[in-house]
Amino acid sequence: MSIPILSTPSQLVSLSMRSHKNTSRITMKLPEALLTTEHIPNIHSFLLHNLPSIFKSTCYNPENLRFSDEVKKTEIAHLFEHMVLEYLVLTNTHVRNRFYEGVTSWDWRKEEFGIFHIRLNVGKKDTFLLAVALDKSCKLLSRLLEQQELQN
Repeated sequence: MSIPILSTPSQLVSLSMRSHKNTSRITMKLPEALLTTEHIPNIHSFLLHNLPSIFKSTCYNPENLRFSDEVKKTEIAHLFEHMVLEYLVLTNTHVRNRFYEGVTSWDWRKEEFGIFHIRLNVGKKDTFLLAVALDKSCKLLSRLLEQQELQN
């Protein structure tokens, strides 16, 4: 199933998801113009205003940057992964110390350009939490991308 996040004459972002026993996999399709946050100058202030707790998350990246630095020049799919993880934490208020993690990957030698895979350690038992987190993340990403398109 493919879910459009943002659809305009020039851009289409879509998601598909599969949940397994202990993991969920999201496939994200992005157009070339929306691959990274590099051309979104207000990304930091947008997130600070709309989801400030995202900057407390840990980010594992080759340069060992804090997420607040990494977000300025990272893949949109990687940003989306962090949004989903943060909304999972905020939504799951009944369980303390629940650790959510994800990995974003791609291989454009084997797959179409713009396809990303996000793997989360959230399985079928947390389907409702994941659905809520995905909904909130899609709405937030849509607002960010719509805002960016209006500025261009």
